[in-house]
Amino acid sequence: MKQGFTSIDGLVQDVDKYRNLKRDYIADVRATEMEYIGTDVFKLHIPDQDVSYTVNNNALTQMAAWSKTPMSYVNHMRSNKKGNLIADNFNEWFSKPIHDHTRRMYRGMKTEFPRTANDSGNWRSFHSNRFKRVDHEHVLDGIMPELEALAEEYGDIKVASLGLTDDKMYIKVLFPKTEAKAIGDVVQFGLSIGNSEVGKGLAYVSPLVYVLRCLNGMVLPELGVKTRHVGSAILEDGYIDYGDDTVESDQKTVMLKLRDTIKSVCSHENRNKILNKINESSDSSKVSNPMKAVEKTAKLFNFTEKELQDTTLSFVKRGDYSKWGMVNAVTAIANTHDNYDRASNLESLGGRILTMGKSQWQEIAMAA
Repeated sequence: MKQGFTSIDGLVQDVDKYRNLKRDYIADVRATEMEYIGTDVFKLHIPDQDVSYTVNNNALTQMAAWSKTPMSYVNHMRSNKKGNLIADNFNEWFSKPIHDHTRRMYRGMKTEFPRTANDSGNWRSFHSNRFKRVDHEHVLDGIMPELEALAEEYGDIKVASLGLTDDKMYIKVLFPKTEAKAIGDVVQFGLSIGNSEVGKGLAYVSPLVYVLRCLNGMVLPELGVKTRHVGSAILEDGYIDYGDDTVESDQKTVMLKLRDTIKSVCSHENRNKILNKINESSDSSKVSNPMKAVEKTAKLFNFTEKELQDTTLSFVKRGDYSKWGMVNAVTAIANTHDNYDRASNLESLGGRILTMGKSQWQEIAMAA
C-alpha cells in the first residue's frame, strides 16, 4: 500500500496545526467579488467581512457547479490565459444568481506565515449554508478510543498507511491476528477510515483487506458506512465562531456514529461475507481477452492511459484471469501511484470490482 505518514503522531500533529488555521464564513454570493490577480490565480473578496483569500481549484470547481458554468469552459479560458474573463463570468453569476440558493458557506484556510498580501489564505471549498462540518480532528477524536478498544479485542493493531492531502484524510489499520486463507492467499482484515472537509466525499468507515503475498490493500466501500455532511441551515452571515459547546457536540455526534459503524464493519459476520466474496471471485467467469477486459475496466472507472497500461501489465504478469486476478491487478498499481488520493481511490475500485454483480463482471470477462 502507498505510504504517507510514518506514524499516527505525525498525522495528529498536522491535523492539530491546521485546526487553528481554518476560517469559515457565511455570506450571500451577491456580496462577494472575484478578482483575477495574474498567473492563473484568483481572489474572492467578501468586503463586509473584510476577508480576501485566493481560490483553490476545488473551490473554483464547486463555484462553477453552483453557477452551472461547465468546468471544461473554465479550463479552456484558463489555458488561453483569459483570467479576467473567468472573473467577469463568475461576478456576473454572483450578482445575478440563477437560483435562490445565494447564501453559501466559504471554507477557508489562513496562511500560517504570509509573505505577501496575496498570501493571506485560500478558499478551500464552497458549500450550501446547510453544510455540516465533520473535520479531521472530530474523526480522530472519535476513532482513537475505538481503535484502542479494538487493539485489546484483537490483541494487536497495525497502522498500514496514513495520509493527509488537500482533499482528504486517510487512516488504514490492520488487525494481524485476523488472518484468514482465501483462494490460496493469506489476507488480513482491517479498517479504512476517511474524511473530507471540503466536499470531496463523505466521512466513511470501510472494511480493508490486505493480501500478504503481494502487499495489496483493497477497500470495500459497498460493505462500509458513510456519514453525510448535512445539518441545519446557518442563518447568520459572517465568520463562524464555533463555541466550545458546539465543538463538544460535534465531537460527541461523530464519536457515537464512528463507534457503532466500526463495530458493524469489524463484525465476524462482515468478515465472513468478505471471505465469501473473495472465494466467489475465484470461481467467476475467466477473462477471454485480457487486453480487452482491462480496457473495459479502465473505461468503466475512468483510468488514465498510464493506469490502463500499468493494470494490463499487472494483470498479464499475474496470470490469474478471474475476477480476483483483476482485483489484484488494479490494487497493485495503487502501491506505486504518485498521488495518494488516486492510490486510495484505486484501492476502493478493487473492492468495487470484487462486489460487482455477476452480469457486470460478465461484460468485462467477455469483452472482445
